[in-house]
Amino acid sequence: MWLFVVGVILFALSEYFIEGIRLISPVLVDRFERKMDNGGQLNDRVELYVWAWNEFTQHPLIGSAFAIYTFMFSDIGVSYTHNVFLETLMQTGVIGVVLFIYIYIKAITAEIKLLVMKHPAAWVGLIMVQMMTKVMVSSAFYLTPTISLGMVIVFLSSNKFSNKIQNGKPM
Repeated sequence: MWLFVVGVILFALSEYFIEGIRLISPVLVDRFERKMDNGGQLNDRVELYVWAWNEFTQHPLIGSAFAIYTFMFSDIGVSYTHNVFLETLMQTGVIGVVLFIYIYIKAITAEIKLLVMKHPAAWVGLIMVQMMTKVMVSSAFYLTPTISLGMVIVFLSSNKFSNKIQNGKPM
């Protein structure tokens, strides 16, 4: 019941919330309003998700071909699904997405270790995590080299840092 009341209050105050965001980032609000007015762009994304899921169900174990994927939506100018996990599932199947999630988890845990130990490279991992979050709803992994570079730096820093701690050497 309380959740319903909170929802009603948030809905009633949504106009004030949007105006508050407009003060911080008018570009963000304008983009959101254009998408809501147009309606088509949000529907296009749903179509991409459905298409990617259907591709995955045709090749669930190892995924569908990478080359076909780029050209399927060329008529609407989109060459990725705007969701990195759905994209990985579609392209590499269950095997690939399990490996991908494992690498994601390892990168995030390595970053947490760097943050806890106050490692100087921890800031790189924060950017990596931000970009990892971004590709869940926009862009694609292969269009965001910051993630790959961030993972390499975080893994190398974390591994080097762990070795120094295990060998008893100061940082």
